[in-house]
Amino acid sequence: MRLADVWVLGALGAVAGACATGAGDPAGADDRMSRLEQPDASTAPAPMPNPAGDDMPGTPGGDVPGTPGGDPTTDLCGAGPCDQTCCNDKCTDLMTDVNHCGSCRIACPAGTTCSDGICQCPDPDEEVCDGVCVNTKTDALNCGSCMRECNAPTSCEDGDCRCPGGGSGDTICGEACTDTQTDDAHCGRCDNACEAPETCIDGSCGCPGGGMICGDECKMTDSDNEHCGMCDNACESPTECRAGECQCPSADEVFCAGAGGCITTDSDPDNCGGCDIKCSDTEECCSGSCVNPMGNDVMNCGSCGNVCGNNADNCTGGMCMCGSNPACDQPLAMVCNALSVCFAF
Repeated sequence: MRLADVWVLGALGAVAGACATGAGDPAGADDRMSRLEQPDASTAPAPMPNPAGDDMPGTPGGDVPGTPGGDPTTDLCGAGPCDQTCCNDKCTDLMTDVNHCGSCRIACPAGTTCSDGICQCPDPDEEVCDGVCVNTKTDALNCGSCMRECNAPTSCEDGDCRCPGGGSGDTICGEACTDTQTDDAHCGRCDNACEAPETCIDGSCGCPGGGMICGDECKMTDSDNEHCGMCDNACESPTECRAGECQCPSADEVFCAGAGGCITTDSDPDNCGGCDIKCSDTEECCSGSCVNPMGNDVMNCGSCGNVCGNNADNCTGGMCMCGSNPACDQPLAMVCNALSVCFAF
């Protein structure tokens, strides 16, 4: 029997006893009745416990039946028990319900499905952006991710904003696509302009062909007669600029300013072996050296390049000699031996 039932029966018994013993004592009866109407705290029944800990017994997680929220429960949801989640008086699976995807009242956009509690588009390359399925690999308003917009003239390619054609021209400067390898206004990078007469070559400002700016023009200093090797370095006639140096037309010649022209220094007695190297009156310039052909030079005996062979052992007075005698007679196959004597062999 419950404690409340015991308390009620006790109260009834007290009333009955009062009626039996207090017929002649109305005041006492009234006093006893007053005490019965005001039960003592020590005898009052305790509140009924709520095993589920709910504010309202029988409701899921303290919520009113049929209201959204709460954990899966076997309590009532709408018309019957619910072992999933109660949303808007409906028992549902938040992992698959397109009207309650992941949480109550989170509806998926049209054309999407709810998978694992996430709204998903049917195409794996698409994702939901502002309630619509879009391909972020090609959508210029949602390129690579939602709300990432490509500015004209770019378009969305593989999730990245790119200029038409791609390649080296795939650089956006301001509102235009440009090739920073050749654009004079954006050479190498945006807003890096080349000053005339330079142009943009492979991303760097310079003269076409590797020239040099002289004044306001590009000059090829490796071949320009007025700017040979550097600006304003002019070649004197008859020289020409070759490989950045002023050179005579013939490789055997050297330009000598004092002589006023190109000189063959191998044979010129006034520029023998170099400019302004003079040979004496008794010398000749032989192979760039001043020699006396009338002396004892057996390599230039009598004239440049006249070599005394093995039929002579000295040069005297411009003649090849064997000792004090003329050179041995070569047709007879004679040589001048160590004793300065002609010897036939």
